Amino acid sequence: MLRRGPCGGLQSQTEEVLVKVVVDFDTCASNAVCMGIVPEVFEVRDDGFLYVLDEHPPESLRSRLQEAVNSCPTGSITLVEDE
Repeated sequence: MLRRGPCGGLQSQTEEVLVKVVVDFDTCASNAVCMGIVPEVFEVRDDGFLYVLDEHPPESLRSRLQEAVNSCPTGSITLVEDE
């Protein structure tokens, strides 16, 4: 079975669309909201800075990643389709 890909092309359902997590560290407040939603991807360490643990997380985390994007108080997180 085929479905439309991010650029409008067709791709099989078994082909995994990769997403890249991008953080604007200039605006990030390191408040750990994202870490609370997706601790597999985001971590605020003892130094007070946010770290992205997995820049290319699995597709299975997409809905939680989108929740983290939507919940970020500073709007510092974006998801980019990465093939």
